[in-house]
Amino acid sequence: MANEAAIFIGWTRPFPGRERDAMELLPQVLGFLGKAQAAKRIESFEPVMLLPHGGDLNGFILVRGDQAQVDKLAQADDWQDLMAHGMYVLQGFGNVPGVIGEGIQKRMQKLGKFIR
Repeated sequence: MANEAAIFIGWTRPFPGRERDAMELLPQVLGFLGKAQAAKRIESFEPVMLLPHGGDLNGFILVRGDQAQVDKLAQADDWQDLMAHGMYVLQGFGNVPGVIGEGIQKRMQKLGKFIR
């Protein structure tokens, strides 16, 4: 399977009073993604905690797979539950679909049709 699609999950910091929930959420998400990777539901994932830099983004996870894998993951009830939990405990939380690897070339070809 090709790495062509991704989900970017990013956040800033916990909402005040929800710090404990936020600290418990990351291991839950990483455990879920580890099982998804072992079951070949995704190709891979990479969590990143950013060091202080003066910006709003403090961490993110990049989930990689083919388009079908990423689409199926995004629609899974257990994944949607984790994402809803993230919205509840983390400020600036979001998950965004994207393209990587082979998907970038395909996307650039589509965009190139509009260059005059």
